[in-house]
Amino acid sequence: MINFIDLNSSKPYQVFEDLYKNALENEQDNIDAICISSYDKDSSEVNSRYVNLKYIKDNKWIFFTNYDSPKNQEFKTHSQISCIFFLA
Repeated sequence: MINFIDLNSSKPYQVFEDLYKNALENEQDNIDAICISSYDKDSSEVNSRYVNLKYIKDNKWIFFTNYDSPKNQEFKTHSQISCIFFLA
């Protein structure tokens, strides 16, 4: 379950919260799973993996990761990432 803390009031955040609440009401499975894609400068490739989104605090999207993981190293060397959600 995603916890919303002082959610940003701009429209994209409000739309996401509405879609999330709808998914909860409809008992959609795995609604906290998101696909995160990051860029690996060494291989010049994009890597994707699923993580569980835990919190949205204002405009920060927080999920837990291993700080020694390749994913975290990619975040440190290239700050742009993309995220895909599936909310029916």
